Formats: sequence, structure tokens, C-alpha cells
Amino acid sequence: MTIGEIALAALALLAAGIVKGVTGIGYSTTALPLLALSIGLKTGMPLVLLPSISSNILVMRDAGGFREAAGRFWPIYVAVLPGLMLGLLVLPEVDDHLAAAVLGGVLAAYAGFMLVRGPWTMPERMASLAKGPVGLATGFFNGLTGSQVMPLVPYLLSAGLTPALFIQASNISFTMSSLVMLVGLARIGLLGWWELGLSLAGILPALLGVAVGNVLRRRLAAETIRTLVLGALVAMGFALILKAVA
Repeated sequence: MTIGEIALAALALLAAGIVKGVTGIGYSTTALPLLALSIGLKTGMPLVLLPSISSNILVMRDAGGFREAAGRFWPIYVAVLPGLMLGLLVLPEVDDHLAAAVLGGVLAAYAGFMLVRGPWTMPERMASLAKGPVGLATGFFNGLTGSQVMPLVPYLLSAGLTPALFIQASNISFTMSSLVMLVGLARIGLLGWWELGLSLAGILPALLGVAVGNVLRRRLAAETIRTLVLGALVAMGFALILKAVA
């Protein structure tokens, strides 16, 4: 990576931290499309791991309800693991532009869903049966693209959780997945000592961004921030798709 690429990566990690501080979720979701557009998805995926874990732990510490979330959604967390392994097996065989296009599609679908969704609660029996497939699919898309939100976040939004429990439940999955990705990306040759060092250095802009986001959350209207972030994700998702097919 050149000095310019490292600077772009640092700005992406800072911006993702701000989104994380404002919303409680979305660190990798925001950082990855910015990194994919500037330095390439497979180059960027290892860089978000340690900043993501650090920001997740910071948010989880304040959210509370860890035992309740873990006890209620453990089938999802278990099912994420084989999905991750499958995604990581496929990743080395997939062209970087194709993987970025898949990421773009996932992001556009996620952000579009969040923008247009109305209030809806999944029936209890359906929600229980869906835990395994939701975890498996979330793990697969995570392993292939680095994105941790689909279909986990829409599923949790349909569960009628309090904001704090929603944040805790989603961040447990995000943190566990990032820890597995550290090992998985190293095994397939995408994470070496150089990438690990850059990811470690990225913790500082990430946590700075979280601090700024916490301040913004108290000063700006939550719905305004939400709309701006989701609109940007839709735009970045389509930009990744267009870049891949151009």
C-alpha cells in the first residue's frame, strides 16, 4: 500500500467509527465499501478487523444485557461459524471485483430495506425456526464480503427488541465473527504481519470516530443521521456494483 492508500484507509476507518458511535452498529458496513472503492475489497477486509472489534467492545460495554442477548440468540451465533468457514473457502476463488459487487448488492439490499421498512414483528414460531438459516447466511456473506449485517440486522429488527438489546445482540455476532475472520483471513493468505500492523494502527482513528459519533448522537436528530447514513450506503453499494461491471 502507498502512503496515499494508507491515508484513505485511515479516513475510511475514522468515518466508520463516527457511524458506529452514532448508530451503535455499522462499523464494517461503512468502512468496507469505502476501502473497496479506494484500495480493493480483499486488501481492505483485514484492515477493519481490529478496529471493528475495539469499537464493538466499547459499544457492548455500554449497552448491557449481554447474558439476555447471548441466551436468546445463541443458535444464530453457532450457525454463523460454518457460514463463515464456507464464505472464507469461496473467497480466494472469487475475483476481487466480483466479491466487491456482491458486497455492493448486500449493502444496497440492507440499506434499502432499512429505509423503506415499516414496523413489523416476525411471528414467534417463524423467528425461532429462522435463527439457524439467518446465522448461516450471515456467516457466509461475512466470509465472502466482510459485511456482517445481512440478514442478521433485519432479523433482529423484526424481533421487537429494546434499542440496547438490539445493539448488544448484533454486536455479539459482529465481534465473534471478526475474531474468526482474523484466523480465517490469515489461513487463506490475506492477513500477514503487515496487514495486522495496519489494522492495529487503525484502532486509533476508529475509536476517535466513535467518540465523535457519540457527541453527534446527542446533538443531531437520530432519524436525520439514519437517513443520511443509509442513503450513503445505498450509493456506495451501487458504486461497487458499477465498478465491478465497468
